[in-house]
Amino acid sequence: MTARWLGPSGRGVLAIMIELAGISLAVVSFGLTYAALYFASRRDADRGAVLGNSLAFGAGLALVFVPLFWWLRGPISQALAHGRGGATWALAGGLIAAMFLDFATHNQLYARLRFGLLNLLRVLSRLAVLLLSVLLVGALGLGVEGAMIATLSGSAVIVAGSVWIASRDARPRLDLALFRRMLGYGGRVQLGWMFQVGNARLDILILQFFVPLASVGHYFIAEVVAELVLVVGIAFQGSVLPLVTRFEGDARQEETTVTALRHHGILSLVAVLGNAAFGTVVILFAFGPAFRAALLPMLIILPGMWFQGTGGVVAGALRGRGKPGASSAVAGIALAVTIGLDLALIPPFGLVGAAIASLVTYTVFGTLSLVVLSRVAEIPLRRLIVPTRADFAAYPRALKRRGKPAPTAPG
Repeated sequence: MTARWLGPSGRGVLAIMIELAGISLAVVSFGLTYAALYFASRRDADRGAVLGNSLAFGAGLALVFVPLFWWLRGPISQALAHGRGGATWALAGGLIAAMFLDFATHNQLYARLRFGLLNLLRVLSRLAVLLLSVLLVGALGLGVEGAMIATLSGSAVIVAGSVWIASRDARPRLDLALFRRMLGYGGRVQLGWMFQVGNARLDILILQFFVPLASVGHYFIAEVVAELVLVVGIAFQGSVLPLVTRFEGDARQEETTVTALRHHGILSLVAVLGNAAFGTVVILFAFGPAFRAALLPMLIILPGMWFQGTGGVVAGALRGRGKPGASSAVAGIALAVTIGLDLALIPPFGLVGAAIASLVTYTVFGTLSLVVLSRVAEIPLRRLIVPTRADFAAYPRALKRRGKPAPTAPG
């Protein structure tokens, strides 16, 4: 709906704002969102201090980046958006803080294994974005500004709900000693997250130097539709990190890693095949004729989502083992491939070149991630990726158990 109201060029401007905020967050957050998840998942966790430190840092980001982006709105719009955006760039600065607080606070629910509550908050978040988009963009015609406000509202719902739930059993407070430890862990995650975000988002910023804003809008929609598959990977990555951390020194740590990767492989493959049909229908009929140029790039990118999701699950497993530096090295290699291929393929081939570059980069990222995890954890590569009969048999058993109480175990 937002894409139809804004048109390809307006959707391109909105995409650039959101991607710039995401890349900026990866640079300035010092890996604290992942540090919050790691330290809140430990057996000796001081969750109140983790939550308080996260809220304070997020407030600091807002105080810095809202006025900074407003002050630099002219140069930013000229450099990245063909002169468009105006004062709305201040909202992009606010999105940096909102995204940090979103990640850092909902990670408190991951650490508590409150996956159902987090899913509920995400549904409410998307409903808030939908309602405000209809009101501000569709009814009032506020364009990109209204779409940015709607986007911010989604993070606001997640933050408010996560803080309310997490603070019920751990009152937020500041702890500078713990904050220094969080910075130490986060610093090792920092480069990896920067590289990983760069792999996924830098192509949008590079693309706008070579093609019209309308083409940027087409490519962003291609990515959005292809990345529906990553819902599977994000779910596994978010759950595997706290579980692997919690099982440190236990045989269940290895078993959790192996099981997560094999089941992600099965479900992600099904999602890729299903999205080839579903995504085609969505682009052709939901987005409409103005966005049909997004179809071919989406289909090119789509197979790479299996590898991108796998790399994300591996990153979660490595961070849960206290080895975020290994995933950072892999992401750095993939980023170098991204930049090289984007600069080589986008000028002559446009959207198709960007899509091919993304497919190759995601494949490199996922493959290298598996090799590194195999060596670090001393788990044979075949065991990580090849499903067994027992893996497939788990699905009919799970369906039969629906509605029945889950079995319990000591501890």
